[in-house]
Amino acid sequence: MQLLCNLQPFTNIIEKNAAILFNRLIRLPNNSFWRDYDSDGGRNLKTQKGFIQCVRENIQYKVINDVPFELLSFANPLDYAILDIRLDLVLNVRKRDLSPTALHAIALETINTRFPLEEWLHIYTDGSLLDFAQGAGIGVFSHLFSSGPLTTHFDGEVEAIHIALQQLAVRLPPIERAVILSDSTSALQALSNYNENNCLRVQNCRELLGKIKGKIVFQWVPSHCGLWGNERGRLFWQKGNRYPSELSKRPDTSFCQTGN
Repeated sequence: MQLLCNLQPFTNIIEKNAAILFNRLIRLPNNSFWRDYDSDGGRNLKTQKGFIQCVRENIQYKVINDVPFELLSFANPLDYAILDIRLDLVLNVRKRDLSPTALHAIALETINTRFPLEEWLHIYTDGSLLDFAQGAGIGVFSHLFSSGPLTTHFDGEVEAIHIALQQLAVRLPPIERAVILSDSTSALQALSNYNENNCLRVQNCRELLGKIKGKIVFQWVPSHCGLWGNERGRLFWQKGNRYPSELSKRPDTSFCQTGN
């Protein structure tokens, strides 16, 4: 009958409930009687075992783990955030195999197909190095300044993205959807491989992304193919190398220093 109805013997039910009760008793706050009770110090009952002796002998119902386990360390959610970074175009082509005109057409098709202008805010960023004396210039459409001497091409690209994210983070009302268009695969890959990159500016970008409520997508676009927004960004970083700014007053070092 027990097998047909999938019923447990009453003895098993009593033992299981006794084990549950015991584990609740030893967890009572400000009461160590049950936790410190010496079940081996003597028996109060002459003919049968007491409650605690019976419970502790039923190993199958032992739910207390006496072996300490290692606590999990705090995890930074930024370490596990997956960014939407697209390094491909709508057509699988190699830049070196196509003319600037063909690249221009494919890049425009990619942008208009994936990120229609009526639905997405388009942000073009660019940063490059003219010479080590002036450093890397930065252009995010209307932002003109130099990133300071002894900075690299990579510094300029990452700084341009950082400035764009800064503006998105403080914009009111917040942007619902924005795409950051960059011709630097190295900068985009650095953002994607957060755990493998010690660049402080990359970390700053990831932190800003955590503050932006809208959806942000990064899209690679080919350089030197006549894209209007990309060329405007390039014009701005060239001007940025000629006109100093607050960034140029920073120490003569790369932005990519290992974060503390």
